[in-house]
Amino acid sequence: MKTSTSLASVPLLALALALAACQHAGRGGMDQGAVAGQNQDGGPANALGIPGASAAHAGGAPDLRAGAQLAARGAPGGVAACVTCHGAQGEGDAANGYPRIAGQSQAYLGTQLGAYANDARVNPVMQPIAKAMSAEQIRDVSAWYASLAAAAAVPAGPKPPDAGMARGRLLSEVGDASLGVQACANCHGPGGAGKQPDYPYLAGQHAAYLTAAMGAWKSGARKTDASGQMPHIARALADADVAALSNYFAAQPAPAKR
Repeated sequence: MKTSTSLASVPLLALALALAACQHAGRGGMDQGAVAGQNQDGGPANALGIPGASAAHAGGAPDLRAGAQLAARGAPGGVAACVTCHGAQGEGDAANGYPRIAGQSQAYLGTQLGAYANDARVNPVMQPIAKAMSAEQIRDVSAWYASLAAAAAVPAGPKPPDAGMARGRLLSEVGDASLGVQACANCHGPGGAGKQPDYPYLAGQHAAYLTAAMGAWKSGARKTDASGQMPHIARALADADVAALSNYFAAQPAPAKR
């Protein structure tokens, strides 16, 4: 498939539907009906729409010093130091699939910790840590990592073939109307730069993590999208497409500090 394909090649109806779906998932527009619809096959409530006590938002201004200390040292009661997996500056670990979190928005990071605490996002390492955290700790450590600049990405392996990169770029910029898959850029911005505060950056994120995240959307282990777009996309894409997208975004420069 040629990389020169443009938005003009996507049927206007498909593009309109994609944009509408993205807007439906937009800032604060998640209603209980949408959450219930996504989770009708059972499982925990969506942490974004129905937060429990452990995922409640803390009031007041964040304490960056407290967030930095928590990230570096952890806290009593089962809160492990974030740096163990996510690195000293939130750069993550490409080889082990631990995501970079530096420079993601405070709102996004706090929401994900709330999802782990509520079992709306399943991970055997992160769930017990998030459950042990107070709302203030979630606020402070999220603000700390949001204040950091995302370091330049370091590839975990050999450069992917050009054909795969071309497919990844096409899916990112245009999507695939035949699969009912909208362009990633509609929500995650051009080149995966993100649209803060709701949509995380994907540019420079580690490929192994992105592939694992798509697997979680596909299996239902992650239930944090009230619009249902991410589970649909993950189920519609073949493994080769997921790999192409993951490698494409991993090769993009991480966004500058905002």
